[in-house]
Amino acid sequence: MHKSIFALVFLILNLPLISASNADVISVKDSLAKGKVSVHARYYFMASDNAPGLTDAHAHAFSLYLGYVSPQWKGFSFGMSGSSTFHIESSSLDRLDALTQQPNRYEIGLFDIEHPASWQPLPRLEELFVRFSSKKLDAKIGNLLIKTPFINPQDGRMRPTLVQGFTSDWNPYQQLKIQAGLLKSIAPRSTVNWYSIGNSIGKYPVGVSTTGVKSGYSGKIKSDFIGYIGINSQFGKGLSIQVFDQYVDRVFNTSLVQINWDKKLNETKPLLFQIAGQWITQQAIQSGGNDNPINSYFDKGATSQVFGFRLGFLKTNNWNLHVNYTRITGEGRYLMPREWGKDPMFTFMQRERNEGFGNVHAMNLVAGKELGKSGWKIESSIGHFLLPDVKNYALNKYGIPSYAQFNFDLRYQFKGSFQGLNAQLLFVYKGRIGETYGNKRYVLNKVDMLLYNFIVNYTF
Repeated sequence: MHKSIFALVFLILNLPLISASNADVISVKDSLAKGKVSVHARYYFMASDNAPGLTDAHAHAFSLYLGYVSPQWKGFSFGMSGSSTFHIESSSLDRLDALTQQPNRYEIGLFDIEHPASWQPLPRLEELFVRFSSKKLDAKIGNLLIKTPFINPQDGRMRPTLVQGFTSDWNPYQQLKIQAGLLKSIAPRSTVNWYSIGNSIGKYPVGVSTTGVKSGYSGKIKSDFIGYIGINSQFGKGLSIQVFDQYVDRVFNTSLVQINWDKKLNETKPLLFQIAGQWITQQAIQSGGNDNPINSYFDKGATSQVFGFRLGFLKTNNWNLHVNYTRITGEGRYLMPREWGKDPMFTFMQRERNEGFGNVHAMNLVAGKELGKSGWKIESSIGHFLLPDVKNYALNKYGIPSYAQFNFDLRYQFKGSFQGLNAQLLFVYKGRIGETYGNKRYVLNKVDMLLYNFIVNYTF
Protein backbone atom coordinates (compact mmCIF):
# COMPACT_ATOMS: atom_id res chain seq x y z
CA MET A 1 0.00 0.00 0.00
CA HIS A 2 2.75 2.49 1.02
CA LYS A 3 4.78 1.63 -2.09
CA SER A 4 1.74 2.40 -4.27
CA ILE A 5 1.28 5.82 -2.63
CA PHE A 6 4.96 6.71 -3.10
CA ALA A 7 4.79 5.61 -6.72
CA LEU A 8 1.71 7.78 -7.31
CA VAL A 9 3.38 10.85 -5.74
CA PHE A 10 6.48 10.30 -7.86
CA LEU A 11 4.34 10.02 -10.99
CA ILE A 12 2.44 13.25 -10.23
CA LEU A 13 5.63 15.21 -9.56
CA ASN A 14 7.02 14.18 -12.90
CA LEU A 15 3.93 14.76 -15.01
CA PRO A 16 4.73 16.97 -18.00
CA LEU A 17 3.41 20.52 -18.27
CA ILE A 18 3.50 22.64 -21.41
CA SER A 19 4.74 26.18 -21.04
CA ALA A 20 2.48 28.52 -23.00
CA SER A 21 5.34 30.87 -23.79
CA ASN A 22 7.69 28.52 -25.58
CA ALA A 23 5.94 25.12 -25.56
CA ASP A 24 8.78 23.62 -23.53
CA VAL A 25 7.82 20.49 -21.64
CA ILE A 26 8.53 20.69 -17.90
CA SER A 27 7.58 18.47 -14.96
CA VAL A 28 5.32 19.44 -12.07
CA LYS A 29 8.34 19.04 -9.80
CA ASP A 30 10.35 21.59 -11.81
CA SER A 31 7.42 23.98 -11.81
CA LEU A 32 6.87 23.73 -8.04
CA ALA A 33 10.55 24.48 -7.46
CA LYS A 34 9.87 27.97 -8.84
CA GLY A 35 7.37 28.75 -6.09
CA LYS A 36 7.90 31.29 -3.32
CA VAL A 37 9.08 30.17 0.12
CA SER A 38 8.70 32.56 3.06
CA VAL A 39 10.08 32.36 6.58
CA HIS A 40 9.13 34.43 9.60
CA ALA A 41 10.98 34.18 12.91
CA ARG A 42 9.61 36.19 15.85
CA TYR A 43 10.84 36.85 19.39
CA TYR A 44 8.52 38.53 21.91
CA PHE A 45 9.15 39.76 25.45
CA MET A 46 6.14 41.07 27.35
CA ALA A 47 5.86 42.24 30.95
CA SER A 48 2.98 43.79 32.91
CA ASP A 49 3.57 45.94 36.01
CA ASN A 50 0.38 46.23 38.03
CA ALA A 51 -0.54 48.38 41.00
CA PRO A 52 1.16 47.51 44.34
CA GLY A 53 -0.22 44.35 45.91
CA LEU A 54 -1.36 42.88 42.58
CA THR A 55 0.42 40.22 40.53
CA ASP A 56 2.98 41.25 37.92
CA ALA A 57 3.90 38.95 35.06
CA HIS A 58 6.38 38.47 32.22
CA ALA A 59 7.05 36.04 29.36
CA HIS A 60 9.55 35.28 26.59
CA ALA A 61 8.26 33.57 23.43
CA PHE A 62 9.67 32.55 20.07
CA SER A 63 7.85 31.41 16.94
CA LEU A 64 8.93 30.10 13.55
CA TYR A 65 6.73 30.20 10.45
CA LEU A 66 7.31 28.51 7.08
CA GLY A 67 5.11 29.15 4.05
CA TYR A 68 5.04 28.18 0.39
CA VAL A 69 3.06 29.58 -2.58
CA SER A 70 3.25 27.80 -5.93
CA PRO A 71 3.67 29.49 -9.32
CA GLN A 72 0.49 30.24 -11.24
CA TRP A 73 -0.80 27.90 -13.91
CA LYS A 74 -3.66 29.30 -16.01
CA GLY A 75 -4.47 31.61 -13.11
CA PHE A 76 -4.45 28.86 -10.47
CA SER A 77 -1.98 28.46 -7.62
CA PHE A 78 -1.93 26.96 -4.14
CA GLY A 79 -0.30 27.80 -0.83
CA MET A 80 0.40 26.23 2.52
CA SER A 81 2.03 27.27 5.76
CA GLY A 82 2.59 26.22 9.33
CA SER A 83 4.17 27.56 12.48
CA SER A 84 5.36 26.53 15.90
CA THR A 85 5.55 28.68 19.03
CA PHE A 86 7.99 28.00 21.85
CA HIS A 87 7.60 28.95 25.50
CA ILE A 88 11.10 30.12 26.44
CA GLU A 89 10.55 31.46 29.97
CA SER A 90 7.83 33.18 31.96
CA SER A 91 6.21 33.73 35.31
CA SER A 92 3.45 31.30 36.31
CA LEU A 93 0.78 32.25 33.77
CA ASP A 94 -1.77 29.78 35.14
CA ARG A 95 -1.57 31.25 38.67
CA LEU A 96 -4.50 33.36 39.85
CA ASP A 97 -3.84 36.65 41.57
CA ALA A 98 -3.95 36.03 45.33
CA LEU A 99 -6.07 39.10 46.13
CA THR A 100 -8.63 39.08 43.31
CA GLN A 101 -8.51 35.44 42.13
CA GLN A 102 -8.28 36.76 38.56
CA PRO A 103 -6.15 35.12 35.83
CA ASN A 104 -3.34 36.60 33.75
CA ARG A 105 -4.62 38.74 30.87
CA TYR A 106 -1.78 39.75 28.56
CA GLU A 107 1.22 37.40 28.64
CA ILE A 108 -0.96 34.30 28.42
CA GLY A 109 -1.85 35.38 24.88
CA LEU A 110 1.67 34.64 23.66
CA PHE A 111 0.93 30.93 24.01
CA ASP A 112 -2.18 28.71 24.08
CA ILE A 113 -4.82 30.43 26.21
CA GLU A 114 -6.62 27.12 26.69
CA HIS A 115 -3.56 25.48 28.29
CA PRO A 116 -1.70 28.26 30.14
CA ALA A 117 0.42 25.87 32.17
CA SER A 118 1.81 24.02 29.14
CA TRP A 119 5.42 24.54 28.09
CA GLN A 120 5.22 22.22 25.10
CA PRO A 121 5.91 23.57 21.59
CA LEU A 122 2.70 24.72 19.91
CA PRO A 123 2.54 23.52 16.27
CA ARG A 124 -0.18 25.07 14.14
CA LEU A 125 -1.45 24.40 10.65
CA GLU A 126 -2.11 27.82 9.12
CA GLU A 127 -2.77 28.57 5.45
CA LEU A 128 -3.77 25.79 3.05
CA PHE A 129 -5.57 27.14 0.00
CA VAL A 130 -6.24 27.10 -3.72
CA ARG A 131 -6.28 30.48 -5.43
CA PHE A 132 -7.50 31.79 -8.76
CA SER A 133 -6.39 35.23 -9.85
CA SER A 134 -6.90 37.27 -12.98
CA LYS A 135 -6.79 40.92 -13.88
CA LYS A 136 -10.08 41.66 -12.12
CA LEU A 137 -10.72 38.70 -9.79
CA ASP A 138 -8.84 37.16 -6.89
CA ALA A 139 -10.58 34.19 -5.24
CA LYS A 140 -9.38 31.74 -2.57
CA ILE A 141 -10.76 28.67 -0.84
CA GLY A 142 -9.27 26.87 2.15
CA ASN A 143 -7.44 28.06 5.28
CA LEU A 144 -6.89 31.77 4.79
CA LEU A 145 -5.40 34.92 6.28
CA ILE A 146 -7.89 37.74 5.66
CA LYS A 147 -8.29 41.36 6.66
CA THR A 148 -11.76 42.87 7.04
CA PRO A 149 -13.00 45.55 9.47
CA PHE A 150 -14.11 42.90 11.98
CA ILE A 151 -12.06 39.77 11.16
CA ASN A 152 -8.35 40.40 10.83
CA PRO A 153 -4.92 39.07 11.88
CA GLN A 154 -4.74 41.39 14.96
CA ASP A 155 -0.97 40.87 15.00
CA GLY A 156 -0.28 41.63 18.65
CA ARG A 157 1.02 38.27 19.86
CA MET A 158 2.88 35.42 18.11
CA ARG A 159 0.66 34.21 15.26
CA PRO A 160 -2.42 35.80 13.66
CA THR A 161 -6.09 34.83 13.46
CA LEU A 162 -7.00 32.72 10.41
CA VAL A 163 -10.26 31.60 8.84
CA GLN A 164 -11.49 28.68 6.76
CA GLY A 165 -13.84 29.25 3.86
CA PHE A 166 -14.16 31.08 0.55
CA THR A 167 -13.22 34.71 -0.18
CA SER A 168 -13.10 36.84 -3.30
CA ASP A 169 -11.94 40.30 -4.32
CA TRP A 170 -13.46 41.61 -7.55
CA ASN A 171 -12.35 44.80 -9.28
CA PRO A 172 -14.83 45.34 -12.12
CA TYR A 173 -13.52 48.89 -12.50
CA GLN A 174 -10.34 50.62 -11.40
CA GLN A 175 -12.16 52.66 -8.75
CA LEU A 176 -14.49 49.92 -7.49
CA LYS A 177 -13.60 46.90 -5.37
CA ILE A 178 -16.09 44.32 -4.10
CA GLN A 179 -15.06 41.76 -1.50
CA ALA A 180 -17.16 38.86 -0.28
CA GLY A 181 -16.66 35.78 1.83
CA LEU A 182 -18.32 32.75 3.37
CA LEU A 183 -16.51 31.40 6.44
CA LYS A 184 -17.02 28.09 8.25
CA SER A 185 -14.23 27.91 10.84
CA ILE A 186 -11.81 30.19 12.69
CA ALA A 187 -8.39 29.66 14.31
CA PRO A 188 -8.16 32.57 16.78
CA ARG A 189 -4.90 34.20 17.72
CA SER A 190 -3.41 32.64 20.88
CA THR A 191 -4.89 29.20 20.12
CA VAL A 192 -3.58 26.23 18.15
CA ASN A 193 -6.85 24.64 16.99
CA TRP A 194 -9.59 25.36 14.48
CA TYR A 195 -13.14 25.93 15.73
CA SER A 196 -16.59 26.20 14.21
CA ILE A 197 -18.01 29.73 14.14
CA GLY A 198 -20.13 29.16 17.25
CA ASN A 199 -17.36 27.48 19.22
CA SER A 200 -14.83 30.19 18.35
CA ILE A 201 -16.88 32.67 20.41
CA GLY A 202 -15.88 32.54 24.06
CA LYS A 203 -12.31 31.25 23.91
CA TYR A 204 -11.25 34.60 25.41
CA PRO A 205 -12.67 35.95 28.72
CA VAL A 206 -16.46 36.28 28.47
CA GLY A 207 -17.18 39.07 30.96
CA VAL A 208 -20.66 39.39 32.43
CA SER A 209 -24.15 39.34 30.95
CA THR A 210 -26.33 42.45 30.93
CA THR A 211 -27.79 41.25 34.27
CA GLY A 212 -24.37 41.12 35.95
CA VAL A 213 -23.83 37.35 36.22
CA LYS A 214 -20.96 35.69 34.40
CA SER A 215 -21.76 35.14 30.73
CA GLY A 216 -22.41 31.50 29.88
CA TYR A 217 -22.09 31.54 26.10
CA SER A 218 -18.67 29.88 25.79
CA GLY A 219 -19.15 26.64 23.83
CA LYS A 220 -22.91 27.15 23.65
CA ILE A 221 -23.39 29.41 20.63
CA LYS A 222 -25.26 27.88 17.69
CA SER A 223 -23.82 29.39 14.52
CA ASP A 224 -22.57 27.63 11.41
CA PHE A 225 -21.20 30.38 9.19
CA ILE A 226 -20.26 34.02 8.65
CA GLY A 227 -21.10 35.79 5.41
CA TYR A 228 -19.78 39.21 4.50
CA ILE A 229 -19.75 41.63 1.60
CA GLY A 230 -17.93 44.93 1.24
CA ILE A 231 -17.80 47.66 -1.39
CA ASN A 232 -14.98 50.20 -1.67
CA SER A 233 -15.45 53.04 -4.15
CA GLN A 234 -13.22 55.94 -5.17
CA PHE A 235 -14.87 59.17 -6.28
CA GLY A 236 -12.60 61.66 -8.00
CA LYS A 237 -9.48 62.77 -6.15
CA GLY A 238 -9.23 61.83 -2.49
CA LEU A 239 -12.81 60.75 -1.76
CA SER A 240 -13.56 57.12 -0.93
CA ILE A 241 -16.55 55.31 0.57
CA GLN A 242 -16.55 51.90 2.21
CA VAL A 243 -19.73 49.92 2.90
CA PHE A 244 -19.40 46.60 4.71
CA ASP A 245 -21.89 44.10 6.12
CA GLN A 246 -21.15 41.00 8.19
CA TYR A 247 -23.83 38.42 8.96
CA VAL A 248 -23.16 35.88 11.73
CA ASP A 249 -25.59 32.99 11.39
CA ARG A 250 -28.27 33.07 14.14
CA VAL A 251 -26.29 35.55 16.28
CA PHE A 252 -26.04 39.15 14.98
CA ASN A 253 -25.51 41.40 11.98
CA THR A 254 -23.06 44.31 11.78
CA SER A 255 -22.94 47.05 9.14
CA LEU A 256 -20.28 49.70 8.62
CA VAL A 257 -20.18 52.84 6.49
CA GLN A 258 -16.96 54.86 6.34
CA ILE A 259 -16.14 57.95 4.30
CA ASN A 260 -12.56 59.17 3.83
CA TRP A 261 -11.48 62.39 2.16
CA ASP A 262 -7.86 63.40 1.53
CA LYS A 263 -7.01 66.85 0.20
CA LYS A 264 -3.56 67.64 -1.14
CA LEU A 265 -2.46 70.94 0.39
CA ASN A 266 0.67 71.53 -1.62
CA GLU A 267 1.19 70.53 -5.25
CA THR A 268 4.97 70.31 -4.84
CA LYS A 269 5.01 68.39 -1.54
CA PRO A 270 3.12 65.20 -0.52
CA LEU A 271 1.17 66.96 2.27
CA LEU A 272 -2.41 65.79 2.81
CA PHE A 273 -5.31 67.03 4.92
CA GLN A 274 -7.47 64.10 6.06
CA ILE A 275 -11.03 63.88 7.31
CA ALA A 276 -13.06 60.71 7.88
CA GLY A 277 -16.39 59.62 9.33
CA GLN A 278 -17.59 56.21 10.44
CA TRP A 279 -20.91 54.62 11.40
CA ILE A 280 -21.40 51.08 12.73
CA THR A 281 -24.78 49.56 13.54
CA GLN A 282 -25.63 46.12 14.97
CA GLN A 283 -28.77 44.04 15.44
CA ALA A 284 -29.33 40.73 17.18
CA ILE A 285 -30.55 37.83 15.01
CA GLN A 286 -33.16 35.50 16.51
CA SER A 287 -32.05 34.76 20.10
CA GLY A 288 -28.45 35.92 19.71
CA GLY A 289 -26.91 32.46 19.47
CA ASN A 290 -28.82 30.52 22.13
CA ASP A 291 -32.47 30.36 23.21
CA ASN A 292 -31.38 30.55 26.87
CA PRO A 293 -30.65 34.26 27.54
CA ILE A 294 -27.77 33.50 29.93
CA ASN A 295 -26.04 31.48 27.18
CA SER A 296 -26.67 33.90 24.30
CA TYR A 297 -23.94 36.17 22.93
CA PHE A 298 -26.24 39.00 21.81
CA ASP A 299 -29.39 39.70 23.83
CA LYS A 300 -32.58 39.09 21.87
CA GLY A 301 -33.68 42.32 20.21
CA ALA A 302 -30.52 44.19 21.21
CA THR A 303 -28.93 46.86 19.00
CA SER A 304 -25.90 49.16 19.11
CA GLN A 305 -24.70 52.28 17.31
CA VAL A 306 -21.14 53.59 16.90
CA PHE A 307 -20.09 56.92 15.37
CA GLY A 308 -16.49 57.93 14.66
CA PHE A 309 -14.66 60.99 13.38
CA ARG A 310 -11.05 61.62 12.33
CA LEU A 311 -9.19 64.82 11.46
CA GLY A 312 -5.52 64.79 10.54
CA PHE A 313 -2.52 65.72 8.46
CA LEU A 314 -0.08 63.45 6.69
CA LYS A 315 3.18 63.96 4.88
CA THR A 316 3.82 60.79 2.93
CA ASN A 317 6.79 58.74 4.23
CA ASN A 318 7.57 61.42 6.78
CA TRP A 319 5.08 62.26 9.54
CA ASN A 320 1.40 62.04 10.52
CA LEU A 321 -0.81 63.76 13.06
CA HIS A 322 -4.48 63.05 13.69
CA VAL A 323 -7.15 63.44 16.34
CA ASN A 324 -9.94 60.87 16.68
CA TYR A 325 -13.29 60.60 18.40
CA THR A 326 -15.63 57.61 18.91
CA ARG A 327 -19.11 57.63 20.34
CA ILE A 328 -20.86 54.38 21.25
CA THR A 329 -24.43 55.30 22.11
CA GLY A 330 -26.23 54.17 25.24
CA GLU A 331 -28.82 51.97 23.57
CA GLY A 332 -26.66 48.85 23.83
CA ARG A 333 -23.21 47.27 23.95
CA TYR A 334 -21.05 47.21 20.84
CA LEU A 335 -20.12 43.51 20.60
CA MET A 336 -17.67 41.66 18.39
CA PRO A 337 -15.85 38.46 19.44
CA ARG A 338 -12.32 39.46 20.42
CA GLU A 339 -11.18 36.11 19.05
CA TRP A 340 -11.85 37.37 15.51
CA GLY A 341 -9.94 40.64 15.29
CA LYS A 342 -9.31 44.13 16.57
CA ASP A 343 -11.75 47.04 16.54
CA PRO A 344 -12.02 49.15 13.36
CA MET A 345 -12.68 52.29 15.42
CA PHE A 346 -10.53 55.36 14.79
CA THR A 347 -9.69 55.58 18.51
CA PHE A 348 -8.33 52.03 18.75
CA MET A 349 -5.06 51.87 20.72
CA GLN A 350 -2.90 48.76 21.04
CA ARG A 351 -3.45 46.62 24.15
CA GLU A 352 -7.00 47.75 24.87
CA ARG A 353 -10.37 47.79 23.13
CA ASN A 354 -13.77 49.38 23.54
CA GLU A 355 -15.63 46.24 22.48
CA GLY A 356 -18.20 45.19 25.06
CA PHE A 357 -19.31 48.69 26.03
CA GLY A 358 -22.12 51.13 25.41
CA ASN A 359 -22.43 54.83 26.23
CA VAL A 360 -18.75 55.52 25.47
CA HIS A 361 -16.95 58.76 24.66
CA ALA A 362 -13.42 58.01 23.40
CA MET A 363 -10.85 60.55 22.19
CA ASN A 364 -7.20 60.22 21.25
CA LEU A 365 -4.36 62.11 19.61
CA VAL A 366 -1.79 60.24 17.51
CA ALA A 367 1.50 61.60 16.19
CA GLY A 368 4.17 59.68 14.27
CA LYS A 369 7.33 60.36 12.32
CA GLU A 370 9.77 58.42 10.16
CA LEU A 371 13.29 59.70 10.78
CA GLY A 372 14.45 60.13 7.21
CA LYS A 373 16.13 57.09 5.71
CA SER A 374 17.65 56.02 9.03
CA GLY A 375 15.19 53.13 9.46
CA TRP A 376 13.75 54.59 12.67
CA LYS A 377 10.03 55.24 13.12
CA ILE A 378 8.42 56.72 16.21
CA GLU A 379 4.76 57.07 17.14
CA SER A 380 3.05 58.18 20.32
CA SER A 381 -0.61 58.41 21.21
CA ILE A 382 -2.64 59.54 24.18
CA GLY A 383 -6.28 58.69 24.75
CA HIS A 384 -9.13 59.53 27.11
CA PHE A 385 -11.83 56.82 27.37
CA LEU A 386 -15.03 57.58 29.29
CA LEU A 387 -16.85 54.29 29.93
CA PRO A 388 -20.00 53.41 31.88
CA ASP A 389 -19.63 52.75 35.59
CA VAL A 390 -18.17 49.30 36.31
CA LYS A 391 -21.43 48.33 38.04
CA ASN A 392 -23.51 49.30 35.02
CA TYR A 393 -23.47 45.72 33.76
CA ALA A 394 -25.87 46.38 30.90
CA LEU A 395 -23.27 48.63 29.23
CA ASN A 396 -19.94 47.49 30.76
CA LYS A 397 -19.23 43.85 29.91
CA TYR A 398 -15.68 43.51 31.26
CA GLY A 399 -15.74 45.69 34.38
CA ILE A 400 -13.21 48.22 33.12
CA PRO A 401 -13.42 51.74 34.61
CA SER A 402 -12.89 54.91 32.60
CA TYR A 403 -9.20 55.34 31.88
CA ALA A 404 -6.48 57.36 30.18
CA GLN A 405 -3.94 55.56 28.01
CA PHE A 406 -0.53 56.51 26.69
CA ASN A 407 1.34 54.47 24.04
CA PHE A 408 4.90 54.96 22.87
CA ASP A 409 5.95 52.89 19.84
CA LEU A 410 9.55 52.87 18.57
CA ARG A 411 10.57 50.76 15.55
CA TYR A 412 13.77 50.15 13.63
CA GLN A 413 14.10 48.54 10.20
CA PHE A 414 17.56 47.08 9.66
CA LYS A 415 19.31 47.45 6.31
CA GLY A 416 22.23 46.01 4.40
CA SER A 417 23.32 42.58 5.58
CA PHE A 418 20.46 42.55 8.12
CA GLN A 419 17.69 43.39 5.66
CA GLY A 420 14.45 41.67 6.72
CA LEU A 421 15.17 42.21 10.41
CA ASN A 422 13.13 44.72 12.40
CA ALA A 423 12.65 45.52 16.07
CA GLN A 424 9.84 47.19 18.00
CA LEU A 425 9.55 48.62 21.51
CA LEU A 426 5.99 49.32 22.68
CA PHE A 427 5.35 50.98 26.03
CA VAL A 428 1.77 51.27 27.35
CA TYR A 429 0.45 53.07 30.42
CA LYS A 430 -3.17 52.94 31.54
CA GLY A 431 -4.31 55.26 34.32
CA ARG A 432 -7.61 55.04 36.18
CA ILE A 433 -10.25 57.76 35.82
CA GLY A 434 -13.46 55.96 36.82
CA GLU A 435 -14.56 54.64 40.20
CA THR A 436 -13.51 51.11 41.26
CA TYR A 437 -15.23 51.03 44.68
CA GLY A 438 -12.11 49.66 46.35
CA ASN A 439 -12.44 46.40 44.41
CA LYS A 440 -9.09 45.42 42.89
CA ARG A 441 -10.87 43.16 40.38
CA TYR A 442 -11.59 46.36 38.47
CA VAL A 443 -7.90 47.35 38.60
CA LEU A 444 -5.80 44.23 37.93
CA ASN A 445 -4.57 44.20 34.30
CA LYS A 446 -7.07 46.98 33.48
CA VAL A 447 -5.89 50.32 34.93
CA ASP A 448 -3.02 51.78 36.99
CA MET A 449 -0.60 49.56 35.11
CA LEU A 450 2.37 49.56 32.76
CA LEU A 451 2.86 47.12 29.90
CA TYR A 452 6.21 46.56 28.18
CA ASN A 453 6.62 44.86 24.79
CA PHE A 454 9.87 44.16 22.94
CA ILE A 455 9.52 42.37 19.59
CA VAL A 456 12.06 41.25 17.00
CA ASN A 457 10.96 39.93 13.58
CA TYR A 458 12.99 38.41 10.78
CA THR A 459 11.30 37.69 7.47
CA PHE A 460 12.44 36.56 4.03
